[in-house]
Amino acid sequence: MKLKNVLLSITSALLLVFSFPNIVEPGLGIHTAFLIWVAYIPLFFALFSEEKTFNAFMYSAITGLFFYLGGLYWLSAIKPMGIFAYVAWFALSSYLTILFSAAAGIAHLISKKYKISLFFSFPVTFAIFDYIREWLFSGCSFLTPAQSQFQNIFLIQTASVTGLYGIVFLIVAVNAFLALLWMKKPEETKSPQGVVVFVITVGILIFSAVGYMTPEKAGRIKIKTAILQPDINQDVEWNSVYKGKVLSVFKELSDKIKNEKIDLVVWPESGFPGFLQNEKSDAKAIAAWTQNSAYTLVGGDYYEKASDENYLYYNSVFVVNPKGELINRYDKRHLVPFGEYVPFEHVFTFIRKVVRRYGFNGFEFGKKVEPLNLGQYKAGVLICYDSLFPEISRETVKKGAGILAHLSYETWYGKGPASAQVFTNTILRAVENHVYIVRSVASGISGIVTDRGEIVATTGLFKRETLVAEAYINDTKTFYTKYGDVFVYLLFLFMAFFIGIKVVKK
Repeated sequence: MKLKNVLLSITSALLLVFSFPNIVEPGLGIHTAFLIWVAYIPLFFALFSEEKTFNAFMYSAITGLFFYLGGLYWLSAIKPMGIFAYVAWFALSSYLTILFSAAAGIAHLISKKYKISLFFSFPVTFAIFDYIREWLFSGCSFLTPAQSQFQNIFLIQTASVTGLYGIVFLIVAVNAFLALLWMKKPEETKSPQGVVVFVITVGILIFSAVGYMTPEKAGRIKIKTAILQPDINQDVEWNSVYKGKVLSVFKELSDKIKNEKIDLVVWPESGFPGFLQNEKSDAKAIAAWTQNSAYTLVGGDYYEKASDENYLYYNSVFVVNPKGELINRYDKRHLVPFGEYVPFEHVFTFIRKVVRRYGFNGFEFGKKVEPLNLGQYKAGVLICYDSLFPEISRETVKKGAGILAHLSYETWYGKGPASAQVFTNTILRAVENHVYIVRSVASGISGIVTDRGEIVATTGLFKRETLVAEAYINDTKTFYTKYGDVFVYLLFLFMAFFIGIKVVKK
């Protein structure tokens, strides 16, 4: 390995860090997001001139580790985890690094072994691996290249056809093209595989243009939405005193809208301190705070008795109708490993017994993804981590949801870029499915996003606020909503086709 290439790898990592909400700009206004269009070039200088795939893997690992440690440093601020927060930070960064370097290493191997254009193998492989990391080993979609472009309203429209992977493909393809031009290797871009990259790029830009220029549908249902951001800390003992304090905060926030005709109120994840299913009088009070005019989505815990005399707990969202009745519920589908559940405890039952012996109950996975009926329309619910996974949003919209509500907590992450990073990823869900997203966070950045990915309004970080804005219900289905990740499958087929031709020729 060469020192020059190691330094190039670190340079790429730094450019990638500042392409997303970061330590300097932890909010939604990122002035350095354009850096991602050149961020991979230093790494590609090292990889494209390297003959050994192992060295290519190692250079990529250096980039990945520095990038993810720098981009996800906020994980170390989770105080309830103590010193294990640093362990989680390093472990997650290492896991994502393995996938990042595997994508680069495989792309390098394919190019060297089968004489396939670097201009083709790298964007294709990076897009495919971005898809893989979204579901492999529970999945993790933090800092996908696509979310860096949340401010580029024109480009992100392609997500309604290609999903976020079309944006990933284009970003890596542009970086590869510029690197090859600088290295005076234009032949890599003129091969049959290079032509395919240009054709796909044109298609992505056409999809973006069509989505950007498509006029809004007339006659859509308009709803007035209120987001309650209480700025409360749940790292305390939950008792009657705490419950009274929290409910008084929500009443205070609700009083700010009592004279307005609100259609939908959204509380944050775990906003209700207890089991709302047992507190019918509280549900009546919640409806009364909006003059019995609104449906309210309330985050809270739900329990049910299991056959073995134990209780099962769920991280849930309840629907309180204007009459103060609990009419429906959604249970979080994608739990956080080691935070909300212990992996493999259902396979190895002794793990469940051990963790419960030491006071950790954990949550159960939600059994299904179904939109919630709110009178004239249906809403899809995403609880915290759910928003990072496109298939959950897609499934609930496919089943009839005309709007998405994202309820999250995010207080533990401090005043770093965590909330902005989750928010910017969630924006892609709006574009993929062409629906508005209403996001309520306990102490993070709440807001409303249009079906084109435009941010209508936001709250401040760690601010107690009531945010009111209009949203629209959509009843159309995008190509992505209907057919899913066809784009990724197409890339895989292209790769298999070109490798197949090389094998046959040999």
